[in-house]
Amino acid sequence: MFRAVPVLVIVAVVIFIGLFWWFSKHANQAAARTDYVWRRAAEELDGTFTPRETGFLTSKPRRIDVDIDGRHITVDHYAVSSGNTTSYYTRVQTRCDAPYDLKLRVSKTDGFSGIARAVGFQDVPVGDPRFDEDYIIKASDPELASMWINQPVREAIVAADVGYRYKLERGTITTERAGLEDDPMSIVAACHATAAFANGKQRLLRAWGKLAQHFDGEATSVDEGWVHVEGEHDGVPFAIEVKDVRDYHFTVIEARLTGNASNVEPFVLSQEGHLFGSTLPRVEPPPIDTRSYTLYSLSGHKLASFITAEDIEALTKAEVAKLRVDDSKVTLMLYGIATKKQPLHTAIGIAASMASGARHGPYR
Repeated sequence: MFRAVPVLVIVAVVIFIGLFWWFSKHANQAAARTDYVWRRAAEELDGTFTPRETGFLTSKPRRIDVDIDGRHITVDHYAVSSGNTTSYYTRVQTRCDAPYDLKLRVSKTDGFSGIARAVGFQDVPVGDPRFDEDYIIKASDPELASMWINQPVREAIVAADVGYRYKLERGTITTERAGLEDDPMSIVAACHATAAFANGKQRLLRAWGKLAQHFDGEATSVDEGWVHVEGEHDGVPFAIEVKDVRDYHFTVIEARLTGNASNVEPFVLSQEGHLFGSTLPRVEPPPIDTRSYTLYSLSGHKLASFITAEDIEALTKAEVAKLRVDDSKVTLMLYGIATKKQPLHTAIGIAASMASGARHGPYR
């Protein structure tokens, strides 16, 4: 009986060694298969594949580096352990020049969609019925969600529809899915979708780029912001950008004062004084009919020399939220982020006309 103990120990050791060898062999085969898939994906993307590194104390995951549409994109993987269970995730990341406080999350609907829609940021539609039905969109700023998740972005996300989730936070795009990716074309599609998601403000850049070309100007992307335009209309330099005011977004047009307009008395006309008021005192009653605008000025009685009922009508039709005239520029604020040609051209025309002093009176 005492001699049987060593025999049992030897049998147990042999079985353990056999199992260890079997698991190691299959693990190495699986790792080699994954390396082959990721290497192929890197070749398809014209990128670089770095094999995983394993050691006793440290290890590094396999990795792909690639440049798409001017974005440097990395693909790697990580593990999360809970108790006796280890879960693996494939991750695609890149940086982008989004507004720093903008947070977006996009994921495919599933059995837990009802719970997902009820927690976290506000669940918002982007105006595409099919996409809104198939995907959950969470946004810290619902007004900007449809602008960022525009049609090219949506098409890329749908094309990479293999379970990836997309997140934009603090200027970083993270695209990930559960499991270790084993399809090279899925990696390729996820990388292209990530690049598209990082370029969410391309819609605005294209729209304002065409606008800038019309006025012999230039549209440039703003780091941690949107787009800035500079141009000239009838000899008046102007600039356009997006500004946030108390959680509202505005397209802001600034035209530099020239000629007779340099003698203007500062004033403000605001649609909603309680939101977009002024440090200037309110003039009540105004010397002319200002329609729905509230007037702020130190010299309200001089307003009739600077602006007419025709101007007020033009401001109303152009849906200008606020007009500010000071000693250096005319500033128009339009609700939201304007991309349509006609409203932008109209607003630029109004601002340039007022700033030039070209139409009538000492102000025009």
